[in-house]
Amino acid sequence: MNIPTISIVGYSNSGKTTLMVKLVEELTQRGYRVATIKHAEKLELIRGKDSDRHLQAGSQFAVAVSPKYMTIVKPVSHHSTIEEVKAHMDDNYDIIVCEGYKFANVPKIEAHLKCAKK
Repeated sequence: MNIPTISIVGYSNSGKTTLMVKLVEELTQRGYRVATIKHAEKLELIRGKDSDRHLQAGSQFAVAVSPKYMTIVKPVSHHSTIEEVKAHMDDNYDIIVCEGYKFANVPKIEAHLKCAKK
């Protein structure tokens, strides 16, 4: 899959998510089909809920589907690379915008939150 991919990087609380949301809004308003990937240090399932119970029973790939959304849950042993995540995606996107992945080999935009001096 050779979809153009960029990553928004920066320190914690530097405005990465805000910048990413505004960029995605602008791209979609211009007619681009956008996919996003969020790199997170912590992502936990709710203990005892259905997907968690499926995984605890031994499932290696769990999908929850509603009329509006589909969520894929797959246990991993390491932080997945952008390419590993893209392997689970279809190619119906014009661009992929990532948040994080500062060491990935993709173009980056660095977020800086400018603090007003008092």
